[in-house]
Amino acid sequence: MRALATGLIVVMASAAPATAWQTHKSTSLYTSDIGGLGKVTFRADSNPAFAVQMIASNDRTSLMIPSGQAIRSIKQFIGANSLFAQTLTVSEPAIEVTFNLAGLETALAPVRETCGW
Repeated sequence: MRALATGLIVVMASAAPATAWQTHKSTSLYTSDIGGLGKVTFRADSNPAFAVQMIASNDRTSLMIPSGQAIRSIKQFIGANSLFAQTLTVSEPAIEVTFNLAGLETALAPVRETCGW
């Protein structure tokens, strides 16, 4: 087993393309250094687990759940005390990480308000 520097990051992005009326806001969920491209299974407290296909960063040091799936996933974490994550990759052994979710709801409040969810 290898030592991991893990993190859970919620990002709200706002991009304004050439036409101002097409402003786009999105929320993404990143996890750092918990494996390569593949599925990640999440379980918040004793709630049912669910798997999400994540996208690896170019340098393969983080994984991302794109905006549509990220919001649905993050909503399942609100109110939980811990989050278990397990990578399921094609080329590497499974990696398991547990995140402490204390204070998540408070920390997410500005993101939820800005993104309207």
